[in-house]
Amino acid sequence: MNNHSAHDVRTTDSKNQTPAFVPGLFEIEQLRGLELVNIRGDVRNAAFASTMQQSLGIALLPTPNALACGHTHDALWLAPDEWLLQSRQSPATNLAATLTTGFEDDFAAAIDVSSAFTVFELRGTCARRVLQSGCPLDLHPRVFTGQHCAQSHFFKAGVIVRAAGADSLHVFFRRSFTDYALEMLLRAWRSVRVL
Repeated sequence: MNNHSAHDVRTTDSKNQTPAFVPGLFEIEQLRGLELVNIRGDVRNAAFASTMQQSLGIALLPTPNALACGHTHDALWLAPDEWLLQSRQSPATNLAATLTTGFEDDFAAAIDVSSAFTVFELRGTCARRVLQSGCPLDLHPRVFTGQHCAQSHFFKAGVIVRAAGADSLHVFFRRSFTDYALEMLLRAWRSVRVL
């Protein structure tokens, strides 16, 4: 397996030295500097829900695979008592510490997992087809909209997917799978490009 940096994969296909990605059809960008915080708590607990609302302007949704948007972060549903917070830009504060203080004695937790994941934005009219070539989710824009997120796998790597627009997806891979995920995205794009 070839090791590619995000820059290498974005610009060349190592097999034939042609452009790997085509603007408008398929592009990939690593989203760096985002804050990712895993939170656990009971959304029915008024104090927990209030801390989230006051700190981030997020009304957490108990609905599976739903995305809730706040002032600076979005909350991706992972389980009935678990969400992944994703910042929209590089954070100025330590959110996990702020939330932990706000939770006080509540049965809740906030853990910074920013260094555990690599996040890519896949863009272009072929982005969903490329991801779906190795992922069993139905990613059609009528089904998987901007209010959705889901957990699945992309070939052999676990992935969290969120819709970021009609032709845009954010995909979260464990950092140890970064090279593998990039290689498989490149192979999937190569096969989609031939169709």
